[in-house]
Amino acid sequence: MKRKNGIGSALSLCLAATLAVSAAADEASVAAVVASNTGPYAAALEGFREGMGPGGVAVFDLSHGAPSLPSSAKVVVAFGGKAAMENYPEGTTLIYCLAPGTWIDPAQRKGQTVMVSMETSFQTIILELKEIQPNLKRLAVLWGSAHLSGLAKSRRVDESGVRVLPVEVTSSDELPDVLRGLEGRVDAVWLMADPLLLNEQNVRMIKEFCWANKLPVYSSVKRFLDYGSVAAVYVDFGDIGRAAANAARRALAGESLSGDIASPRFDIAFNMTAAGECGVNISEDLKRRATAVAP
Repeated sequence: MKRKNGIGSALSLCLAATLAVSAAADEASVAAVVASNTGPYAAALEGFREGMGPGGVAVFDLSHGAPSLPSSAKVVVAFGGKAAMENYPEGTTLIYCLAPGTWIDPAQRKGQTVMVSMETSFQTIILELKEIQPNLKRLAVLWGSAHLSGLAKSRRVDESGVRVLPVEVTSSDELPDVLRGLEGRVDAVWLMADPLLLNEQNVRMIKEFCWANKLPVYSSVKRFLDYGSVAAVYVDFGDIGRAAANAARRALAGESLSGDIASPRFDIAFNMTAAGECGVNISEDLKRRATAVAP
């Protein structure tokens, strides 16, 4: 008899806990929607939860089916392109991140629409590149996705004295001509986080050209160190989630947000072989600051 009562008590506690979680989700003012709770999405979600603090967030994993958002949700934070493209209720603020190939026109939604950039602020990037390469005066910014056009073209002349040349690459076939057109015109190349441009074939072509011409390549994507980038000035996935949390809190407070935001936190990593091939001397101070230094 005591064993039976124990099981009954355990079931009652479990049911009470389930109902409490359900009630909390139903009352959540922020809904987080992830394409899947794995890899970068999981890391960004963890940072997001840390930034939001306890309570007030309902989490939905699209790998388990379409989300059923609580009516109380005022802000939706989407992790990944698939999550960003879901149809969310009118009037909600949509904040999306980890979706480099996705752009949502704010004019097409009733409610604020904010993209969390995969990069830190370009001002910060320029300052870091100047420290890595003090002679940097002219920087080519390569991109291919149409929605990145405005962002790339807005990067003209920085107050640090670096002239920025935005260069669109509409297809892999034209990339060789684009690269040859950079000879003698720029001191380095910056690769935006653009999945349309940065496929394996294109990255290999960029590496071969730049190494042959002693033209340093930099990127906001850490894994491109393996494909010949001298350095990556990148934002950790957890920090992207924390930036999304900051934006969500600001939106809940009634603040009007701009179309895109960037994390103020960033990391640096180096590929010393690439640095040697491109004639860049990485200082010991920079190496000490780096999160990774590949030989």
